[in-house]
Amino acid sequence: MKIRRSAGLLWVCFCLLMTGCNSRGNNELNLNNSIDSADEQTNLNNGIDSADEQTNLNNSMDSIDDEQTENKTVETEENSSGGNTQGNHNGNLLNDGIAAFDDDNIYYVNDNQTKLYKRVRTTQDEKLLLEDEKITQLNVNDNYIFYLDSDGNIIRLDLDGNNKELIFENKSISFQRTCIVSNGSIYYAQCDEFQKGISSLTSMKLDGTQEQVLSEQCNGYASKYDDWLYYGSSEDGSIWKIRSDGEENQKIIDGRITHFLVEDDTIYYVKVFNDVVKCDLNGKNASYIYRGEVSGLNIYNKNIIILDGSYIPTMIEGETTKVLSNTEMLRICIVDNEIFYLDVEFKMDKPILIQ
Repeated sequence: MKIRRSAGLLWVCFCLLMTGCNSRGNNELNLNNSIDSADEQTNLNNGIDSADEQTNLNNSMDSIDDEQTENKTVETEENSSGGNTQGNHNGNLLNDGIAAFDDDNIYYVNDNQTKLYKRVRTTQDEKLLLEDEKITQLNVNDNYIFYLDSDGNIIRLDLDGNNKELIFENKSISFQRTCIVSNGSIYYAQCDEFQKGISSLTSMKLDGTQEQVLSEQCNGYASKYDDWLYYGSSEDGSIWKIRSDGEENQKIIDGRITHFLVEDDTIYYVKVFNDVVKCDLNGKNASYIYRGEVSGLNIYNKNIIILDGSYIPTMIEGETTKVLSNTEMLRICIVDNEIFYLDVEFKMDKPILIQ
């Protein structure tokens, strides 16, 4: 094509020089100019089409990048507490909260609850963070470690065990306590049978400010699920629920309940150290899932783990039971597929793998 155009141009130039641009030369020149103009328009259109395609491609890539960024942000937010919606699982807090976790580390206590360790998930390396102080109710939330000391004070540390700070000073001698850190607030349940008015469920901000008493009849046991707090009554051991702002306080389960936790839209509870019952969040549709003596309770992958009458950890799988260890235990906290425990001497040799 280029050869023909070049030949045509040479011929036109020759004719112009020799004959003074006759009409045939003019017509051929106009024809070639038209062809060139058409080719230029085609190239222009092709360029526009290519530019449009590139723009569409860029827009598509931007949309993909935006979607991936959004998904990554959501994933990060959901995993900001290691898969928790609060600083520790309800079942672990029922067991003194001797183990808690975040995305990168597991935190646990040992040696009569006087030493706090951090174990890196990937390398299994351990570091002693704190010692010579009794530690219960571990929560890991908002890049801090929260716990209760032997006096029931709420203490806050950074994740390396530094910058120890008193958040809330306890003025009672309560024998049962639960501390829940969730959504920018601390919920503190405690029971003091010697001082009237101290058996209470209280909320506060993470720095201990804006303290609010939600209930004055709490026996020290509590679970949080969505916007509701479930707690035991200091009057008769029944289970009540109340919104986190203190509204809609109501009894949902009658009777003396010695252990309970809330998980997966279900309440699991023990009646006077015997039998495990499950029901819905309003206390309805109750059914037995275990009949026998129970001295401890937790949950793993929707399977209840109990400490039986001999303090042996046993998993309830439908209608069957499975002994997980022959070690007598007083507390059992579960992180991933491991049981962190305290034996009858309040010590742990090493965590037990759930198989």
